[in-house]
Amino acid sequence: MLESEVIGVSDNDYVIYDNKSEQKITGVIKNMTTKDARYIGLSKRHLFRLKKRIKEGKKIVLKKKTAKKLVKA
Repeated sequence: MLESEVIGVSDNDYVIYDNKSEQKITGVIKNMTTKDARYIGLSKRHLFRLKKRIKEGKKIVLKKKTAKKLVKA
């Protein structure tokens, strides 16, 4: 049995996506404006950080809370 099954998963846990879902999320982030980001609850600074990581080709690691916000977008 996995530890997460016994203890549970907290909101501070990270979500790692496979290549297909990562491409979808990067597409959403690339096309998002600062107005869109504010509407779903992301700060302008956080959006710029995410876009910078995409531009640099670095892997995006999102917290569960941020991932939920992006899925709603």
